[in-house]
Amino acid sequence: MKKLLTLLFLLCTFLQAGAFIYTDSRHNLVWTFTLDGESATITGCTTTTGNVVSGNVIIPTKVKIDGRYNEYTVIEISSGVFSGNTGLTGVHIPSGVTRIGLGAFEGCTALTVVSINSNAFISRNYSSSSSISQIFGDQVTTYTIGEGVTSIGECAFYHCQNMTSVTIPSTVTSIGKDAFSYCWGLTTLTIPEGVTNIGPSAFYACGNLTNVNIPSSVTGIGREAFSGCTGLTKVIAPDIAAWCNISFGDYYTNPLVYAHHLYSDDNTEYTDVVIPEGVSYIGSYAFVGGVGLTSITIPSSVTSIGQRAFSGCTSLTGVTINSNAVLSLSFLKNIFGSQVEYYVIGDDVTAIGNSAFEYCTAMTSVSISPSVSSIGYSSFSGCTGLMNVNIPEGVTYLGDHAFNGCIGLNTIIIPSSMTTIGSYVFSNCSSLSNIYNFNPQPQYIRSDVFSNYNATLYVLESSVSAYQAADVWKQFNIVGVLKGDVNMDHEVDVADFTLLANYLLGKSPDGFFAPLADVAGGASGGSDGEIDVADLTGVANIILHSGTSSTDTP
Repeated sequence: MKKLLTLLFLLCTFLQAGAFIYTDSRHNLVWTFTLDGESATITGCTTTTGNVVSGNVIIPTKVKIDGRYNEYTVIEISSGVFSGNTGLTGVHIPSGVTRIGLGAFEGCTALTVVSINSNAFISRNYSSSSSISQIFGDQVTTYTIGEGVTSIGECAFYHCQNMTSVTIPSTVTSIGKDAFSYCWGLTTLTIPEGVTNIGPSAFYACGNLTNVNIPSSVTGIGREAFSGCTGLTKVIAPDIAAWCNISFGDYYTNPLVYAHHLYSDDNTEYTDVVIPEGVSYIGSYAFVGGVGLTSITIPSSVTSIGQRAFSGCTSLTGVTINSNAVLSLSFLKNIFGSQVEYYVIGDDVTAIGNSAFEYCTAMTSVSISPSVSSIGYSSFSGCTGLMNVNIPEGVTYLGDHAFNGCIGLNTIIIPSSMTTIGSYVFSNCSSLSNIYNFNPQPQYIRSDVFSNYNATLYVLESSVSAYQAADVWKQFNIVGVLKGDVNMDHEVDVADFTLLANYLLGKSPDGFFAPLADVAGGASGGSDGEIDVADLTGVANIILHSGTSSTDTP
């Protein structure tokens, strides 16, 4: 009787202190807890046989007092509940938990897997001295953040040095400052669609991180977000248009600085990048360090390109530009790099701006669309590697110094549409050997346009006398040519017709001089700026009007 009274006294004392028991028969666990209104704080846990728990433990979302029906939401795990439990390997934290007491998991040296469903617990801001690693221990290797969590707070996983894997759910929209800084064990990272912002230094010094996936939803990445991620080899950005619009905080914000290679998926690297029509802005640092990039096409919709967007793209050798706004900029070498070897100016461009390609010294060729009508001041000045330039029909204006100092320039083709040639346009072009000028009437030019008169000037045969009488032009050795004479043998015959037909079939025949193929109007000698079937008909008409027969074919 005395023992029974003692037990009853202890039980009453226990209940009066506010501590209760919940038996979880499904998982063979006994939980002790205290209550505060409708909320419960876990204070202890054993197996139903009274042993220390081991293995993986699921903290209950709700508890109830044994023998009663009311349920209480678990919001806290008090200090020391699992302290020193070396058999605990995994733990699941439910969505209602907002606080875990000091030392709750201290000494749980086998705890390697942690799953957290609590938005309040993950989204709060921590510090470098009180992050989640201080709660569960730095031996944890795998963290899973549950669906429903909307943000990852500052320093949340700071210095989780042995973490090799983290799962971020699609419900997360932001990753806070220093959220994963110094997570040295992290090797791969998939940021899910839905994340819009990655905070400053979010993945700072994650030196073993090799791959990172940036979804199209990301619009901003803070300063030094990936600084020190020296192990990166691959950045995956499935949407190149979205990638162009990301606001990068600084140079080391972009993981491409370290990875050097940008992919659309696990296996497909971006090498020849075509920016989609509709993109209006390519952000600062967008492709910085992208050494895998070999060519880029800029659509007509792009109106501006941010600072150092292509800095360090040392393999970028070809650039196609369809944007008037971009071609109005000066010193494009500062945008795309001085290593670019060829530029293509697309059909949506109407003008090449002042100093656009000035000092692009590695450029050896440029293709200019017939849509261009003017070439600005110093636009190609100092392009020492440029060898041959075909200025297409439709261009009417060449600004001062346009090709000044192009010491490698050998051949220049001036179309019949050209009416204005500025001062010093071809000055200091010491290698200039061949000038083709197809305007029937010599343009008025100043004596400073050329400094080298050793070149041969080719003009239409019917215009030879006019050029021989024109100031400046008359100083050249003048040779007459015929429109339609694509093999330049001084007659238009079936051989020219055959060469042109093969050219139109894509066969690239030897000895074919394309500028003389643009006859368009047949015997009239007109031009339309394109080489097509109309020119084939035109050559046929020239042959017929000249009385040349097929027996003239070599």
